[in-house]
Amino acid sequence: MPMLSIPNDILTKFEAILEKRLVAVERRFEFKKWPRYFLDFCSKYPDPDTRSDRVRLFIEKLRDKGQSSKQQKQAAYAVSLYFETQLITNDSAGFTCNCITGNNSKKSKGVDSFIMTTIFICDISSVR
Repeated sequence: MPMLSIPNDILTKFEAILEKRLVAVERRFEFKKWPRYFLDFCSKYPDPDTRSDRVRLFIEKLRDKGQSSKQQKQAAYAVSLYFETQLITNDSAGFTCNCITGNNSKKSKGVDSFIMTTIFICDISSVR
């Protein structure tokens, strides 16, 4: 089964977010692969109830496959930015989300705490 591709309209929004978040131009290619890998992962494995659980399991899978700590952090951040494109797309859906991004890796203790501070914390109960 071929890897899923991101629709062009979403990819355009993702590229705009990469620019807005000041991701270096030379790193954007790397950032674009992670949402595709994440979507592929989600299509192969049962969905947990929350996005944070999906991201955690995805990062565990990357760790199991020997991806470096830096790659795991980059993947978590890229997926959180991908989620941001979904909020733009689904803005009228009534999501109340708080995006905690920013470079706080110096304060984090290991990959797991970095991941938990870079994913979207969404209050799913607020979806109307």
